[in-house]
Amino acid sequence: MKKTLIILCLVAFFATMAFGKEPLSAYRFKHYMHEIFKNYRNTNISIDMHDYDLAEVHTRHFLENISKIPDFAKELPADGVKLDDAFLFATLDRLRTDVSELRKAVKAKDAGKIKKLQPEVLRSCIGCHTEANLKWLFRLPMSKNLFEEYMHEILDNVTMAEQLVASNDMDEAEDYVKIANQYLTLLKKVTPYEGPSGVLLERKRYLNELRAAEGFVLLILEDFKEKKPVDLTALKKPLNNVCVACHEPVMIK
Repeated sequence: MKKTLIILCLVAFFATMAFGKEPLSAYRFKHYMHEIFKNYRNTNISIDMHDYDLAEVHTRHFLENISKIPDFAKELPADGVKLDDAFLFATLDRLRTDVSELRKAVKAKDAGKIKKLQPEVLRSCIGCHTEANLKWLFRLPMSKNLFEEYMHEILDNVTMAEQLVASNDMDEAEDYVKIANQYLTLLKKVTPYEGPSGVLLERKRYLNELRAAEGFVLLILEDFKEKKPVDLTALKKPLNNVCVACHEPVMIK
């Protein structure tokens, strides 16, 4: 009985730490709004890298996250948070239309149409933020260190891929490994080579570790392609070699 009580107290403590002063439905609403921003950013990154296949994946995730927002928005009044529902849902409809058109343009690799649609998507996001004017709800923590930000993105996407492999959703898992690989590529462009703790990385060693990790990713993507069993455990060690070089607590476990 005492053990059960301790466990329940710990669960309550960590739940409080996770959500802070924000009500649960408001937290979930904010989470998916931030996921939308991340989808927009990742779409633009992939377009800039001319990786239109991955940009198509990001726009699909974009649309999936948009579809989740209305239900969470309807819960907000119970938390004492009031939004203009008519404005919000109209904005979401416009955003959904713009992202759907952007996805079509990405599939067609129509550079002119893509360039025209990108600011249209962003305009919907900005319009919603301006109208809502709830800074606590839309505050997005931005990393001051790109190395840290990109490594966390790799960690998140590998973890998601691992969960999807466990549930046998191999197509979706492959997409998340591709996203992790995109951030490995972006790490090469990060200068100076400095981790979040201020530890300077040796350039040659750093690049060698990145290349080793990319090699493992290519082998795993080949397994996905050939419908072979996928074991993401083999990817964790080379990624940790990159990560631990400056920030041990962020190891992928």
